[in-house]
Amino acid sequence: MNIIFLFLSILQLSTAFFNEQCPLGWISSGEWCVKMSIQPETYHKAQKFCESEGGQLFHSEIQTEVDDVIDILDDLYKRGVHESTWIISLIYHTPRAISRHSDGNYSIITTSTSATYPFICSLTQSGRRMLNFQQMLLPKGAPKIVSSSLSEIYFHPRNGADFVPIPCSVEAQPPTTITWYKNDIQIIHSSSSSRSSNESYLLSGGTLLVPALSSLAYSSFHCVASNEFGKIRSASVLLKPAFLDSFAERRHDVLPLVGGGARLECDAPAHQPKSFSFTWLIGTTNRVLHQSPRVFISSDGSLYFSSVTPDDDEKYACALSLSSTQSGHYGPFFRLRVGGAQPQSPPRIPSHLPQVFPETPTVEDTVYIECFAYGNPVPTYKWTRVDGHSLGPRATITNFGRILRIDNVQMADSGRYRCTAGNSLNAAHSDVVLTLKSRPTVVLPLYDRLVSTESTFHMDCPLSNADRHSTIEWFKDANPIVPLLMKPDERSRYKVDDSRLTVSDTRLSDSGIYECIISNEIGVSISSAHVFVKDAAPAFPLQAMPLKVYAIKGSTLNMPCIYQASPHGHSKWTDAGGNKLPHKGRVREEKGILIIQDILPDDEGLFFCSAHNRLGRAHSQVHLIVVDKPRIRVKTNKGSTSEFSNLTCEVELECQHECPETLISWSLNDKPIGHKNKKHMKTKIHEHRKHSGYTGYTLNQKMDLEIPHSEKHLGRYACSSVIGGASIEFPSKLSPPPPVSVTVSTKNNSIHLSWKKPPSHREPRDYQDDGVKGYLVEIRTRSDRQWRSIPRDLITKSEAEGFFLESLTPNNDYQFRVRSLDASSLGEPSTPTEWIHTPSAAPQDPIEDLNWKIIDPGTILVEWKPIEQDHKSGENLRYRVTWSESSIDDQSSEKPHVLTHHLESKQPQAIVRLNSTEGCRAVALAIRPFNDEGPSPVSTDTVALISSTGKLRAADITSAVPLNGTHIHLKWEWVGENECQVAHAIKISCKAEKRETVTAMVSSQLYEWTLAALEPETLYSCSVMPYNNKGSHGEPSHPHKIWTKQYPPQEAPSITKLSLKPLSDDSGYTTILEWSAVDLRNDNSSDVSAGYKIYIYISETASEAVVLSMPNSRLTSSEKPSARLDGLRLMYMYTIQVAAYNDGGIGPLSPPKTIRLGTASTIDSSSSPSVFLSVLLVSLYVLLF
Repeated sequence: MNIIFLFLSILQLSTAFFNEQCPLGWISSGEWCVKMSIQPETYHKAQKFCESEGGQLFHSEIQTEVDDVIDILDDLYKRGVHESTWIISLIYHTPRAISRHSDGNYSIITTSTSATYPFICSLTQSGRRMLNFQQMLLPKGAPKIVSSSLSEIYFHPRNGADFVPIPCSVEAQPPTTITWYKNDIQIIHSSSSSRSSNESYLLSGGTLLVPALSSLAYSSFHCVASNEFGKIRSASVLLKPAFLDSFAERRHDVLPLVGGGARLECDAPAHQPKSFSFTWLIGTTNRVLHQSPRVFISSDGSLYFSSVTPDDDEKYACALSLSSTQSGHYGPFFRLRVGGAQPQSPPRIPSHLPQVFPETPTVEDTVYIECFAYGNPVPTYKWTRVDGHSLGPRATITNFGRILRIDNVQMADSGRYRCTAGNSLNAAHSDVVLTLKSRPTVVLPLYDRLVSTESTFHMDCPLSNADRHSTIEWFKDANPIVPLLMKPDERSRYKVDDSRLTVSDTRLSDSGIYECIISNEIGVSISSAHVFVKDAAPAFPLQAMPLKVYAIKGSTLNMPCIYQASPHGHSKWTDAGGNKLPHKGRVREEKGILIIQDILPDDEGLFFCSAHNRLGRAHSQVHLIVVDKPRIRVKTNKGSTSEFSNLTCEVELECQHECPETLISWSLNDKPIGHKNKKHMKTKIHEHRKHSGYTGYTLNQKMDLEIPHSEKHLGRYACSSVIGGASIEFPSKLSPPPPVSVTVSTKNNSIHLSWKKPPSHREPRDYQDDGVKGYLVEIRTRSDRQWRSIPRDLITKSEAEGFFLESLTPNNDYQFRVRSLDASSLGEPSTPTEWIHTPSAAPQDPIEDLNWKIIDPGTILVEWKPIEQDHKSGENLRYRVTWSESSIDDQSSEKPHVLTHHLESKQPQAIVRLNSTEGCRAVALAIRPFNDEGPSPVSTDTVALISSTGKLRAADITSAVPLNGTHIHLKWEWVGENECQVAHAIKISCKAEKRETVTAMVSSQLYEWTLAALEPETLYSCSVMPYNNKGSHGEPSHPHKIWTKQYPPQEAPSITKLSLKPLSDDSGYTTILEWSAVDLRNDNSSDVSAGYKIYIYISETASEAVVLSMPNSRLTSSEKPSARLDGLRLMYMYTIQVAAYNDGGIGPLSPPKTIRLGTASTIDSSSSPSVFLSVLLVSLYVLLF
């Protein structure tokens, strides 16, 4: 039988996939998954809790792994979890803990079994795998609030004013429906029109546009996002009016102070928000008073003179500006009456100074601490901390020493500060206490969880230890959880204990999205989780348990019983005779894990895992096969040439009945040789099997590796298989010793990395130092702890023993290490450097997805994709929006556009109010991100065309192409030369006789669309029609006639054969697929537009398939279609389906057919025994000594 060849390139996926990710609720820490429990417990209760979670108390003797956990603890400490001691594992029957000392360093200490502390759990490999399988029952796609806006927004109320945008930033799949509420009353819904029934509100995407009317002052708004998994609400945003009253009409004159000097108060009028932008006018409104060592203008508006002179006898007026209202006023002029020059006097600090601005400073603010002293001669100033700490790198002294500025202030900056003022006569000092408040912090975020009915679950939303002012509110599906307001039967099940929510006796109706909203006067933080209540009887999913396990004689087997169930229930192991295994002894069961120590040949046989809960039970069997210890070696081949060297990994194994596939793989310097390296390295596999005596076989498998001669291919090569491994240095010789004294320092934006050669007495005796040819620098970050070679484009200058680096990610933590490199090998790494933090920098990412929308002829909503969502280059990221207006005729001018207007926004949208509303205008827009370090080097520009006439543009269809029986693709273009005519949307309509009209409304910025839900073999008349944002429409285009394609195949094929077959040249095997023929509704057998599609799923992923097309013209027999599948891998479980297709689309899928390649049932009956042995199923649970 002739069979068409189909070659696959399928992404390799092994059970290691589940070991590479941490389950929900666990934190990745290098090779570990850890969970911090803040609730203090004794050692034994902590260990019991960890075991219930599938893990154990954290235990590692490797310092780098301990350091990774310490980094997590230090991060928690900085976020406000001021716990100094965390319980970990035992040592010599004594509990240990990681302790933080007063100097900020950590060490491991011993503690008692009765002491109660927070603790750290870590997952065992089996626990990690079990939880990942269990969490596969959780549906994904529940909505989450991705950013919280400010708890209050100031706006300037006025008639005909701007809109105030309030975003609703949500992530979800499937998409959500957005509903907005004012003062907890619904006002607008995204499934309705973009304009609410109350015409004053607009909705653009998820952003609510609120008119800046005085009637809306002190109104609160919040959004609710919902999909099939539940609802989530945002925090409430309070709109506050910004205003500036007028100054008093006149003021009395002022005299100097008796002790010398003078103070002139601003007497600022009432205004909101609080302003710190004051200036003083002297003599006239055109003359501004400048500060000097003798003259000081405070942030509260007061004007100080350390001493006065006759020249100071002038008229003065205080001026105040308010950015929120884009306005300012100045007060009445009044005179400072100076009688004469003042005598010398020692410094004298007023009792209310120093003072802090803003008056209620918060973490990450820029804080100004002001000091001033009267005195003659003019005093000089000095700042210190009373506690003895230095002022720190973020502190700067400005304004002739009178102001201490602290950028990005942190809790560590809290404390008592002292200002000392001195002159030639004496000195004086005064203290002020800097007390900071902070936005509430979600210390440990909530996470999605699976819950069974009739159970109890807890959700914790702990506050920072220092947070005494925040309030916590709990919500379920956007409704507040208030037990007192619930029905009696519900009230007893819900318990809110401040930061802990407990739900007992769970029901299916308890499924939903739970939220913890923490708020204080500074801001709001939100954490949410999807709780899915589901009951499920135990089941063993595909790839959870192996059918066969090969274990080496004398080794130890640890086999977990992995299954899915809700509630999780219990499991037990039994032997082939059905006898339950004991909890002690060489062969035993411990907490669902089958343990066999010092494995003997007699242990070979079947073992059964049984899982049960109140809904049912399930079983899985594992066949244990014991093999002798294999012989594994790596050697160089004689076939090496001047350009290539050959290595061979040889595995020899004796087995009684069945020999496992060894699955050899190569690694270089402990890193797998991936697809990129395989472009330069070639592998070949040779296999030989022979009878060993009367009862067994000997398997001898070799894999050759061809290596090009290149420095990047030097180092330690290791081959590994599921039954062991070996390694070799290539070429075989001693590697160079690692460098010592590796140090790193920063200067400006450059990093200098330097090291020294090791002392000669520490070098290996047989190693020649003059053979070192260079060095390899490796780098990692705190967020990604995997070591990688540093990219060459980061190195700006090389030294004999050092590098200068630039262009590292700003505001990030890095660590370095260095390896020596000679002509043929790569040395061991040096000791890592200390962590170094790169300086903050201006944003580098450009703005993308810039869009604009006309709200009315004088207002534009501008939106763009936010940048730096995962990592901030610097503090206080915001966006500068600049624009200019011109008539459409001015656009043809060659003069450059000068963007004359600007505003700033912290959100990725802004309302632009235009000066002119007449005619056709072009508005040039530019968006540039910036932060405290400066602006981005590039801006993103666009031009918005606005018309006050409201005349709608006209469009015409240029092409219509049928894609299949139900879809057509349409293209259109605008008709006419005036691009300034209005069009906010395009309505597509396709009509057919005796059929429903199919329509779609799309953005006017699109020029093509694929229309679905049409009927096959039907003539449609299609047109497009423009709409504006008020619902008015223009004239429809000329109709365009188009036929949809034929009906797709109506029948589903049936897979009749799926098996392995040896190749004719005995070089391996292939997979044969045969299925039944169906009516393709296509009479042309040579047409490539009809045939079959083959869908191949790897069962562990089962979300996306590799799709192969088999045209009817390529089939050997259209009555008995078949295909040969090359590229499927041994040991994997595959699910395969087939569907017929033609021009009209794809027909129904066949029932799925599953195959695990390598089992006896998958071998074609015509296959030889040798082939059967070469494809036996192998589990990754094969164990080593």
